[in-house]
Amino acid sequence: DRLEAKGLVVRERSTTDRRVVRLTLTPDGDQVASRVPAVLADVLNVHLSDFSHAEWQLLLSLLRRMLVNGKPPSTASTPSTPAASSAQSA
Repeated sequence: DRLEAKGLVVRERSTTDRRVVRLTLTPDGDQVASRVPAVLADVLNVHLSDFSHAEWQLLLSLLRRMLVNGKPPSTASTPSTPAASSAQSA
């Protein structure tokens, strides 16, 4: 509601399914959205400024692991395969 009130998005109801509402960025919304990566980088830089190189590397490693854990399991790494079993016990 607030984004629409600020003129950043427009809501459009589906003509075939009234439960579906599509949100589209307005030109103003596009302009605001284009600034998000720079603002996010500034915020992260402030919060990570005290990290040592080792801490930064650990954070990157943990974030990569989170991404891997979020992927759907492949057929090659099911619990029944030896490679997956040995990796889980490590």
